[in-house]
Amino acid sequence: SHLKISQALWINLTDLYAEVTAEPKKTALLSPEKKRDIFVHNDKSTFEILTNQILTKRMMPILIKLESGGNTATEQAGVATEKFVYVLEGTVDLDINSIKYTLKRGESLYFDGSLPHHFTNKGKTQSRLLCVITPPML
Repeated sequence: SHLKISQALWINLTDLYAEVTAEPKKTALLSPEKKRDIFVHNDKSTFEILTNQILTKRMMPILIKLESGGNTATEQAGVATEKFVYVLEGTVDLDINSIKYTLKRGESLYFDGSLPHHFTNKGKTQSRLLCVITPPML
């Protein structure tokens, strides 16, 4: 059928697929010595982007650090944005569209990033969270 299509269009079969190429797999190593983008949202919360060239990626991994009593501003990403959060240390409250989830070390939550949400650390120690957002947003 593909040969018949190319013949009907008066083009070579290979020209039919000229735009279709297998994109090579991308690898991005970011060692601790390399500069990372760190965003300080307030004196008790920071976001550290864990990869480089984020605009060329399909997801954005972030390390969120919340000091005791710290919180993030309420975020609401675009439609079709998804978020995954995994608690590395501490305990955090995650408020998503006015529903509160308390997450402890080792627990994770996957949610619709277009809903208004924010993180709060009511514990006595720093909390560290691995957060992955897709598609990337800045």
